[in-house]
This record gives sequence, C-alpha cells and structure tokens, in this order.
Amino acid sequence: MTALSPDQVATVHAQLRTADLPPALHDDLLDHLCCSVEQRMDAGHAFEVAFHASLAAWPPGRLRDVRNQHRFTL
Repeated sequence: MTALSPDQVATVHAQLRTADLPPALHDDLLDHLCCSVEQRMDAGHAFEVAFHASLAAWPPGRLRDVRNQHRFTL
C-alpha cells in the first residue's frame, strides 16, 4: 500500500483544519482521509488527483454534519 509523505499528510491535515472541526476529531478523520487518498494512489492516481477525489467523496456539508453530530454527543 502506498504511504503518504509527510508533506502530503500535512496537505490533508491543512484541509481538515479549514473545516472547523473539534480537535478531538482531527486524528480520526485525518486517518480516514489519508487512507482514502492512499487507496486511490494504489489504483494509479497521482496524489493531487487522489486527494481531490477523496475530498469530493465527502460533500461540502458532510464535515459540518460530523462536527455538529460530535457536539450533540458531548
């Protein structure tokens, strides 16, 4: 399986920071998103293509829904 470079992980992490998520969710979501990118890279896609495709799989409101659900459960 392809492993993301530290710079690629930093790119994914930077995107998650723009989603205004609680810090408690960052690690879990970072792992999920990185795994999605790695799977797409294993299929032959370049990082940028895999990254944008993985983001597209999460509609814009999805991260907001995760944030709101997390707040509700606290």
